[in-house]
Amino acid sequence: MNNDIFKHVEQGSRQEKSDDIAKMHKCPIIKLVDIEKDMYMAVVPDLDIVIKSSSETWLSNFPLWQTAYYPLYTPDALWPDMGLWHLVWAVLGFQRS
Repeated sequence: MNNDIFKHVEQGSRQEKSDDIAKMHKCPIIKLVDIEKDMYMAVVPDLDIVIKSSSETWLSNFPLWQTAYYPLYTPDALWPDMGLWHLVWAVLGFQRS
């Protein structure tokens, strides 16, 4: 299998996917569960919500595979200014959805 397609994937997960394919190269059939079990964050439980400060919606250098189906909360505050109320609003918004 050619690993060239993985060179253009988001930087943070590029090496992870490339390593997975290298391990499974000898396997003729690659299943989703095979890829997910070898992810670097496989030991971490699934996320409930992703909070990104500064109202930016891009997630550079972040595990995009693991966060594909989770809500993204983007308050206007920068990270140093994030406080308890930002977290409360994120949780309330998540509970409503």
